Amino acid sequence: MSPSRVLVDSASLATKKSQLFTYQANANEPAAVGDIFIIDFANKQTLGIIREIINSSSKLSYKIKPLGKKINLPTPLPNYYLKLADWLKDYYACSPRSVYSTMLPGGLKAKSLLKASQSGGTPRVLSKLSVDQKRALETIESSDTTLLHGITGSGKTEVYLHAVNKVYKANQSSIILVPEIMLTSQLEEKVRDHFENVLVLHSGLTQALRKKIWLEALARSSSEPLIIIGPRSALFTPLHNLGLIIVDEEHEPSYKQESAPRYEAQIVAAKLRALTNSKLILGSATPSLRTYSLVEAGRIAKAELKSRHQSTLPKTKIVDMKRNKNILSQELRDSINQALENKQQVLLFLNRRGSASAMLCNNCGQAVHCPNCDISLTYHADIGRLVCHYCNFRTSPQAQCSQCKSTDMRFVGDGTKKLEAEVVELWPKAKIARIDGDNNDWKHLKQTYEKMRSSEVDILIGTQMISRGLDIANLSLVGVVDADSTMQIPDFTSSERAYQLISQAAGRAGRREKQGLVIIQTNTPNSAVIKAAANSDYQSFYDLESKHRKDFVYPPFCYLLKLEYAHKNPKLATKHASELLAKLRLIPAIRILGPTSKNRRSLARESVVQIIIKSKSRAALNKISQTLPDNWTLDLDPANLL
Repeated sequence: MSPSRVLVDSASLATKKSQLFTYQANANEPAAVGDIFIIDFANKQTLGIIREIINSSSKLSYKIKPLGKKINLPTPLPNYYLKLADWLKDYYACSPRSVYSTMLPGGLKAKSLLKASQSGGTPRVLSKLSVDQKRALETIESSDTTLLHGITGSGKTEVYLHAVNKVYKANQSSIILVPEIMLTSQLEEKVRDHFENVLVLHSGLTQALRKKIWLEALARSSSEPLIIIGPRSALFTPLHNLGLIIVDEEHEPSYKQESAPRYEAQIVAAKLRALTNSKLILGSATPSLRTYSLVEAGRIAKAELKSRHQSTLPKTKIVDMKRNKNILSQELRDSINQALENKQQVLLFLNRRGSASAMLCNNCGQAVHCPNCDISLTYHADIGRLVCHYCNFRTSPQAQCSQCKSTDMRFVGDGTKKLEAEVVELWPKAKIARIDGDNNDWKHLKQTYEKMRSSEVDILIGTQMISRGLDIANLSLVGVVDADSTMQIPDFTSSERAYQLISQAAGRAGRREKQGLVIIQTNTPNSAVIKAAANSDYQSFYDLESKHRKDFVYPPFCYLLKLEYAHKNPKLATKHASELLAKLRLIPAIRILGPTSKNRRSLARESVVQIIIKSKSRAALNKISQTLPDNWTLDLDPANLL
């Protein structure tokens, strides 16, 4: 009998259409579904994944290529892993190459010496749960997917650990996702205290280490339970017996990948749960509107933790900054002085690295909004106009506020570097650290966190990277320096992000026996969003924002497709956008915004034109994505429209 023929999925296929290719197996090297071979494809050597084996002695009328060298994997890829790859290609309208470059580790062709990681010391017994925590765990154990909605400091991590323990004892593995590298070591320490067999991924690892962990997981999970901790890419760790997936801080936009396949970890986790018959926990103090809408619709369960675990919520104070020309109010300065005198730590949160470009009324605090899309207009100094980045509405800077008719209008925004300079000047003897997008490498983050824990930092200044998850015992004061900055961002998610960031930043204060203090500086002290965040009142925020989204037709009440075209010649970019627009207008049941010129250039210094499409049907948007002209980039379900 002649050697078997196999159907191979090529990892280098760049087209969106899925296609399998026939190769001749080597009789001396058996092939199984899920094996990876180095194949000759389009005159290049690439990876091929075996998808089907055809045992037939019949001869073909055409010649087929032989399989190449087999990659020495500990076991073939699990069947769910291959199904997940197929789903990713279809759901996000992308090529096999982009999918497999995301799912498979780099350097897979090179030889590897697989050496298992060493386990830690003797695991400690898990702490007992409170009545509320026990009730939450019971909901999780009786449901496929659960939103664990717990206020900051309510002990969600303890519930996670008990859920992990349940599947661990059943010889099943767990994946725990964290949104930021800074939170990885903090969670790793807690998990290693109670479990062996913990593998950790983060962006600070080399390609070789990532590959080693990937192979180790594939090898060991067939016989023992593992716990994988890492960012969104940890979902693609191959595990033979997956029992639980946890997405911590599920609301975070960093769970969205910004290159193809532009997936969202929460959506992929839900698919992975279905393919593996495992359980899924989505944890957050400030859930995304999409997730909470699924709870309201009865599609997923909800477990609540309404009180802090072993501590009390901090006091909050809203400070009106409309007439204050300084970055820091007198109330915040006095509170910082008091905290430093008491040898306590301070966190100053400012969600902005550079300068703002929104126009604000000094009297009522309202930003100038687009009348069509209800997002903040952005000032473009080169044309002297306020511009909507969705529908391209343009207007001159207003001399008078449309809300209160005041003529006291200004452009707003200060960055973290300016804030740091003022803090250094006011408190020259204080030990100050800053974390933002300009200094966010793994080593600096880890060192800064350790210094905060050991009280070697008095004042920590930062952007959204420090607003969530940090658990510092001596941190008593949080200052939200400019609570309006996120609401001025020209995006439909701005209010949601503002609520989340303010709530999460405030949640860092007073996480032990001493009650903390949170000072929220704002130009809009009567804002319903800011009041809800100050009071940790998620339900009132959700009710308000969901009505707003429904009125203006934004997710979760529609699906979105963001299209972009880049060209070095701005006129040609506009021309191609107009050509596509003419075709799109023939398609029913969609709404088109744009085309608009983005307020940025690509890395190749090309002009970027954007088109946004809304529809009640995701299938309609997927169909558009499958038939786009060349050189257009697409993002189905974008996290934002900036």
